[in-house]
Amino acid sequence: MIRGRKENRNKRYRNKGYITVFFTLLFCVLLILIFAVMTILKEKSAETKAVIASEKSVQNLRAYYNRYLFDSYHLLLLDKNLVGGSEAGLEELLETNIKENLGDGFTVTETAVTEYTTLMENGLSEFKTQISQNAGYLATESAAEQILTKSDGKDAPINEKALEKMDLDKKTSEEKAKKESTDTNHSTDTNNSADTKNSVDTKNSTEEVKDPREVTSRYSLNIVADLIQPSDLYFSDYSLEEKTLPSNHRSSGTLFSLDSSFGDYSVLKKELVKENGWSGNLTENIEAIVYAKTYFNSAAEKKQEGTCLNLEMEYLIAGKATDKENYDAVINRLILLRIGANYAYLLTDTEKMETLTELAASLSAADPALTATVKYLLCGCWAYVESVADCYLLLRGHKVKVNKTKETWM
Repeated sequence: MIRGRKENRNKRYRNKGYITVFFTLLFCVLLILIFAVMTILKEKSAETKAVIASEKSVQNLRAYYNRYLFDSYHLLLLDKNLVGGSEAGLEELLETNIKENLGDGFTVTETAVTEYTTLMENGLSEFKTQISQNAGYLATESAAEQILTKSDGKDAPINEKALEKMDLDKKTSEEKAKKESTDTNHSTDTNNSADTKNSVDTKNSTEEVKDPREVTSRYSLNIVADLIQPSDLYFSDYSLEEKTLPSNHRSSGTLFSLDSSFGDYSVLKKELVKENGWSGNLTENIEAIVYAKTYFNSAAEKKQEGTCLNLEMEYLIAGKATDKENYDAVINRLILLRIGANYAYLLTDTEKMETLTELAASLSAADPALTATVKYLLCGCWAYVESVADCYLLLRGHKVKVNKTKETWM
């Protein structure tokens, strides 16, 4: 009995020993696991801190932005001149910032700039991004709607239907004159003599009629641009190096032209529709348009001082090297934009068209078949003069109705 009790007691002691060893081993495993987790967490924490310190250091570089560009054009761009003027100076500054942000216990072995984007890269993508971000403050969508509303949504005032109507009128006039000419050839000698006398009289009277096209033919678009230039508008003497600018991709030829002699009906029709469809460009580029109007100088409004070119918006449109070239190109295009709308109004004004018909009949008395053709050419001449007057007012800060009426016609 005593021996049995002793064996049971020894067995219990043995079991307790096993349990102690088991818990000891378990505790050691837990300690190792906790230590491993703490080590991983420490490394992750250090890695996270390094990432945060790097990002914060990069963000700190914003303090070295070009103050002039931000104040004048709201563009946030790094000024390399403030960081040593080189990539090495930028890396040195980054290393200093990272060390400060990491604090004690960390060692920065090497700092390198792996990637950065300049304003001119990727089709000016960074510039466009900043314009888009800025656009939210400029209500660009409402601006586009207002412009389209003022134009009644008409970006093609002279359309195919109008041109067809003009062609039909021209054809009818020619056929009528031909028929009358045939009837005249079958008349008596007396009537022929009378007709000859009348023809001479008409020719004499025609000589007294002034053809306004003789005046406009002496004033090409570039000459007109000089004549309507405001006295207080000065061109910069600076000439841009086009090879270093995005506009170098644009053709260096004349962008906009117009025949101010109005002697060719076919040429006139092409010029009347040359600027049709402008609303598509408006809606696609409204952010850039509103941004430019807000921050850039133009012939009608000065926004900044000390710029290379005085006419910055004109440069954005024409892409030429000098103020004078950009001014001429933009005035030419404005006239082309206005002549279509003004011509379209004239076609609807019965009184003015009757005046043009009478003048055309006098000018084409020697060949009545040309009356309709001359009428539409004179209409272009009148629309041209009105368009020049519109540009004269716009250059002086006045507003001009997109679509004219009898009251707004000058």
